[in-house]
Amino acid sequence: MPLPALDFERLAAGPIRLGDSPEAAAPLGKPGKVRGKKGDETHEYEGFELQFQGGRLVCIKFDVDERTRVPIGDWHFARTTKPMDVHVWFGEPASDSTGGGDLRWIDYEREGATLALEFDAKGLSCVQLYAAGFA
Repeated sequence: MPLPALDFERLAAGPIRLGDSPEAAAPLGKPGKVRGKKGDETHEYEGFELQFQGGRLVCIKFDVDERTRVPIGDWHFARTTKPMDVHVWFGEPASDSTGGGDLRWIDYEREGATLALEFDAKGLSCVQLYAAGFA
């Protein structure tokens, strides 16, 4: 099954939006694994995961490797995506910070949610869309 498209306008991945219940993820198929207790759980799918708190979706996370292409709007984010690419595509971020080694985080904010992009020396390594107060 292909990865669901991440929609920063709708704050969604495919049919499920931030704030939805776990039941709203049914169109994505059965997760490979569910961790945690009911309501505060993580649904692991191949290539992405959905994190719920208090029975509501609070985070959509894609780990990016050499085979992954995360569709976001008109673009497909891949391991080869560089920070300059996202600056061109999305404009000025809400924050752009670095960490130890070659780590870099670029965040875009919209309507109480954050699109967080994590980079390492090889390029994009993680894409998250999360609700305010989650991180």
